[in-house]
Amino acid sequence: MSKNVKILLVILGIFALLAIGCVGGMYLLGTYAIDNEAITKARNDGLEFGRSTDNAGCDVKIGTMLSGVKLTELSKGLAVQYFFDGCLETSKKTPGYCDGVANAFADIFNDDKGKEAQCRKIGYVDSPVCRNVIDEKLDFCSGL
Repeated sequence: MSKNVKILLVILGIFALLAIGCVGGMYLLGTYAIDNEAITKARNDGLEFGRSTDNAGCDVKIGTMLSGVKLTELSKGLAVQYFFDGCLETSKKTPGYCDGVANAFADIFNDDKGKEAQCRKIGYVDSPVCRNVIDEKLDFCSGL
């Protein structure tokens, strides 16, 4: 075997080990670090709450739900995100709700300024957890 083939095989082996480590880490994160039952319950609660309010009411509700969630509390942040998604799905349409909301895809290239503007509307400034949750609003308003 030539030297170049050996180098290529070593590089491919390193990439294979990294891929296995990433997949294994994601599996462990999804299985042990995230409370999947709480997330499912939060989505169902959001669907139920949405039936009794409009889109703007969903914004108000997640504004209060976000108050105690820290960036390190992944399950709580996901629960709020899924609650918001469910709420928007079943809530009554609010006229003008999506006016001025950034396009979800374009906002990625705009340093999430659209998400940050929506977070400011509900009282959060420079909050990564809020930006993750507000992503649901951008998707909803973009029709994704």
